[in-house]
Amino acid sequence: MHSIQANQRRKNSRGELVTVIAAAFNRVAFVRDGFTCPCTWAEIRFTKEFTQVQGVTHV
Repeated sequence: MHSIQANQRRKNSRGELVTVIAAAFNRVAFVRDGFTCPCTWAEIRFTKEFTQVQGVTHV
């Protein structure tokens, strides 16, 4: 299992990509591609729904 870090790219089962903004205190803040407003989810929900995209980061 990979730790969640800022600027990681992850995708859900439909292939939709998100960029992690921050991860702290069992919460993950992220932005979906094509949107400007961040979402904040519990870490457990985030890790169930999103998998890391290998070799891709957002700078």
